[in-house]
Amino acid sequence: MKDSYNILSGNTLKYFIIIFVSIVLGILIAKGQTIAIIGVFAAIIGLFYIYYSFKNPVIPLKTVFVFGFFVIGITRYVDGPFGMAIDFLLLFCWIITIIRGWRTLNWENTHTFAVYFVLIWFIFIVLELLNPLSIGFGPWLYAMRGMALYPLLLLPLVFLLLNKQEDMMWIIKVWLFISILAAVKGFIQKYVDCDPFEKRWLAQGGYITHVLFGQLRAFSFYSDAGQFGGAMGHASISCFIFFTGPYRKIKKLIFFILFVFFFWGYLISGTRGAIAVPAAGMMVYLVLSKNFKILLLGGVLAGTFYFIMAFTQIGQGTYEIRRLRTAFTEGSEDASMIVRTENKRKLSVYLSDKPFGGGVASAGDWGKRFRPDSVLANIATDSFYVRIWSETGIVGLLLFLTLFFYFIIRGGWIIWFMKDPKLRNKLMALYCGVLGIMAASYGNSVFSQFPSNLICYTSMCFVLMSERQWIKKSQITNLSSGISPKIQ
Repeated sequence: MKDSYNILSGNTLKYFIIIFVSIVLGILIAKGQTIAIIGVFAAIIGLFYIYYSFKNPVIPLKTVFVFGFFVIGITRYVDGPFGMAIDFLLLFCWIITIIRGWRTLNWENTHTFAVYFVLIWFIFIVLELLNPLSIGFGPWLYAMRGMALYPLLLLPLVFLLLNKQEDMMWIIKVWLFISILAAVKGFIQKYVDCDPFEKRWLAQGGYITHVLFGQLRAFSFYSDAGQFGGAMGHASISCFIFFTGPYRKIKKLIFFILFVFFFWGYLISGTRGAIAVPAAGMMVYLVLSKNFKILLLGGVLAGTFYFIMAFTQIGQGTYEIRRLRTAFTEGSEDASMIVRTENKRKLSVYLSDKPFGGGVASAGDWGKRFRPDSVLANIATDSFYVRIWSETGIVGLLLFLTLFFYFIIRGGWIIWFMKDPKLRNKLMALYCGVLGIMAASYGNSVFSQFPSNLICYTSMCFVLMSERQWIKKSQITNLSSGISPKIQ
């Protein structure tokens, strides 16, 4: 068994692949099969990807993180089950992680409440198949992936494979770089024009929600404007917190420019509810700063911003500001708020005797697809939490929120007592960003969609693992007992 493993992991396999592909490629070139040649080159890339993934299991995990930004946008250009690619990549990563690292990896890293919880949550979602109102296994399999499967597969892998500060920095750099690309794409859509494929997508139904009063709501290469706005708000508040960190002036200037850049990206999305991301993130940051002057200054600035938006007409000539102002002015949200309040009332009545909800895939878009005549399919579930409540009942909602509450309390506790200023600043940016997405998910389904779900779950892991992985062991007891650790 050991000898065969060495053969697969050594140079023999690589040389065999090269010789085999060379022979096949030579035959195809001789026969002039252009399409086949392209296929061979794709196969070569795939084979070498698999080979190097077996040597380093973190490669497919990082691929998931990068691909998650583009997975929805790709479907506007090429038809295909690209969402399933995330599933296969995560499963592939698990397979090679078990093969390569069953004895070498420190599996104790996964012994955390967060990992235990996502396992319990997944078991609960599986048991939802026994719900008398369950639609069936097929719809359940589609709908439960983002709800329970991805966190189950992702969190333990992050604790196992991305548990160094260098890994956290890689994630942050890639996240901000792709966010820049996303913002640029959004600006092109808004101020230049959409490409033919995006216009086709708008014509097929996107126009109704993405062109309001003749103005386009930019959506970039994300699923929709709501996700784009939430993602831009997430990146903006994190960059603002990075800007306040103990870095060189040039780096601080770059972070401030990115903060403004991403916030403008949020504005062109026309997503009013996503203002909760920077707003909630900023409030949490002001508290965690433990600086009364910063707290006072932040409170004054926040109050000034609210006053300008709610009681003045400053910037009213700019559509993006005019659109954002409707989130603050009394009466502008009356119609939508009345509808949402009425929907919640209907759900309360319908779910009053259904503690386990109407079954996974019974509400929202999944409900319209698989059971269009049902009650839940015809009640809008704009909120991520409302969807959890509708499909899993009050029991499922409380169970799911347990992870959020744990992260809020434990993560805040860890950051509060951390003394390393640079590490504290990075973790604070990630922590506040996640809490902002949590707040925005009260009105939208941002948390459950790519790429926000990948960023948030990974950020949660980094904050929670910092206590055990990046703080000296002698200080863990002090941190856990509430005594401020002295980090050298």
